[in-house]
Amino acid sequence: MKTNFKCIVKLSITNGWGSDVLKQIREVNIPTIIQEELEGEGTVNEQEVEWDEGIFSHDLYLTYNIELNGYRLIKKKRNKIVAKLLRYSGLQNSIIKNNISENIKKGFLEKLEGNSLLSNWVKGRVVKFEYCKISN
Repeated sequence: MKTNFKCIVKLSITNGWGSDVLKQIREVNIPTIIQEELEGEGTVNEQEVEWDEGIFSHDLYLTYNIELNGYRLIKKKRNKIVAKLLRYSGLQNSIIKNNISENIKKGFLEKLEGNSLLSNWVKGRVVKFEYCKISN
């Protein structure tokens, strides 16, 4: 049974750098990071970009719609017994959301630091990773 999740990544970007940062982020290919985390048990269906403009900085919201089979993902990462226990206890989705959120943040920051231009921007406070939220 597939479940749909919505992942929102928020970045705070200094004014004047937005289009450059977005271009670099697209080159990093965040949906691939998410796909790798799902280990073949899910897909990233859609990506949206939204800007919230401020006086000193802009907030960039990257929204990804994820469809995955939570039972199979847990079964692959742990084992069948754990997957069944979590499915019937109702904890499956909350554990998946927390785990994916942490791993996306970690992967996102690794990719940002791996890209020399973005790494300099992150260190220079041009780009700040605010959060990664996952909801049903």
